[in-house]
Amino acid sequence: MDWVVTAPSTISDAIRVRATLDPQRPAIVSTDLPTLTFGELDCTIRQIGDELKNAKRMDYEPSTWRRAGARRS
Repeated sequence: MDWVVTAPSTISDAIRVRATLDPQRPAIVSTDLPTLTFGELDCTIRQIGDELKNAKRMDYEPSTWRRAGARRS
């Protein structure tokens, strides 16, 4: 079987590839927070993506929207 290898097209794709190859490898290391592995980072990205997809399906009342950083009246 011939395999065709292509470079990931997005950062999310690159993280997913690394998570598949080595899910326990540290992805984000901080002195203030626990280390996040590639597996955990991939899972988090997928969860946020799902939440955003679901949010697009919900009905929003435009009058409640405000620009980021705008002051409330």
